[in-house]
Amino acid sequence: MTEQELLNLIARAQDEEWEELDLAGLDLEVIPDSIGTLINLQDIDLSHNKISFIPDSIWQLTNLQSLDLYQNQIAIIPDSIEQLISLKSFDISRNQIKIIPNSIGQIASLQKLELWSNEIAVIPESIDQLTNLKEINLSYNEIAILPKSIERLTSLESLNIARNQIKVIPEWIARLIRLHKLNLEDNQISIIPDEICQLTNLQLLNLSNNEISIIPELIWKLINLQHLNLDNNQISIIPDLIGELTNLQRLNLGDNKISVIPDSIENLTNLQSLNLHHNHIIFIPESIGKLTNIQGLYFSENQITLIPEWIENLTSLQLLNLNHNQIAIIPKWIGQLINLQHLFLRHNQIVIIPESIGQLTNLQSLTLSDNQIAVIPDSIGQLTNLQRLNLSNNKISFIPDSIEQLIKLESLYLGNNQIVAIPKSIGQLTKLYSLYFHNNKIAIISESLRQLTRHTELTLDDNPIDIPIKILKSRNAKCILDYYFITRDEI
Repeated sequence: MTEQELLNLIARAQDEEWEELDLAGLDLEVIPDSIGTLINLQDIDLSHNKISFIPDSIWQLTNLQSLDLYQNQIAIIPDSIEQLISLKSFDISRNQIKIIPNSIGQIASLQKLELWSNEIAVIPESIDQLTNLKEINLSYNEIAILPKSIERLTSLESLNIARNQIKVIPEWIARLIRLHKLNLEDNQISIIPDEICQLTNLQLLNLSNNEISIIPELIWKLINLQHLNLDNNQISIIPDLIGELTNLQRLNLGDNKISVIPDSIENLTNLQSLNLHHNHIIFIPESIGKLTNIQGLYFSENQITLIPEWIENLTSLQLLNLNHNQIAIIPKWIGQLINLQHLFLRHNQIVIIPESIGQLTNLQSLTLSDNQIAVIPDSIGQLTNLQRLNLSNNKISFIPDSIEQLIKLESLYLGNNQIVAIPKSIGQLTKLYSLYFHNNKIAIISESLRQLTRHTELTLDDNPIDIPIKILKSRNAKCILDYYFITRDEI
């Protein structure tokens, strides 16, 4: 938009008494002074521009309720912001702000304050005057201390100070009794104080990527908690009283030092997602079989050797991740998980894929790479909703014709196997855009592969096939196949 076009738009907005003005993503470097004439304006969006300063004319918009300056190049919030006496929402995230002016406390109407991804180190004491504030986001800054003044924000429902330098959660946090969401992920916190357990209205608590070693026993008091994220800490024990959090829907305890899952977990009957990846778990207890609403189980990078039989009771399960364990057998009753959409068993010790895999007709992705599988069962063709199949790094030498029934398949990974020929059935998979056959023993390609789209990525490196390296490195199916079936013969 040219400068004149912008001025014309502002003039029109003035004549027509606009209440909303969208100037987002126009590469604006300057806000015209004439913006101050839009006295009826309630909402202005100036996000995604190149604005470096806020002009005085903005402060004339005393009816403004929402000011969005997200992702610009602004370094200073002028003290004059206090003149926006009707402002309810202010977003100046992803700029270069170092200081929040004390005058911010004069905007008593403010309900939502977004200041994330700046260079802020200190929260001013005057923030305690924002008694109507419901949401504040100060994540991705350089804050080391939460000032006591925050305790007076009694209307606060969401506090996000993730990715800062906070070491201590102050005891006064308990006074924020209306808090629904508390995000302190990626700080330097080592202790969860008991006072946090007094926030009985809390629905989301995120303390991932910290240095926490103990979950307090009083956690059970957070009776309304729906999402608890303690991923990437130093936790070794899950307290039995975790079972009292009966409204919990998502529990993330991945990347810790947990070896035992308490039986009380069976009481979390509303749980939809349980993440315990990268721990020291040897077996999955039967208590998890009582979680009949569970949709996602994440147990990758543990020491699990067996998929328990009771897992067939989890008929709501849509995702099962058991990558990087020590599992040798996929039990035949895996086929009972009729709603399963994603199955990950990469990097185990699996030798056989059971025929019952064909019963998983809702499966969209199947990952069995890095195992010792020699045979792909014919029943694989029954997975007609499959979009991604990864069987790379195995001992497969033959591809069954039934694979042509996978009409929705988009990605097929069979690199690092012992395959001798690419069968014509692969050519029927017209939706393929990734086809990996590198490092096999392929010397023959069926001409039916020429039906693949020109956009298909094809890898055939490290095979005994008469195609120049330069052509193979293009990974362009049309280029590779044209050479194999046309140019090669001409030569």
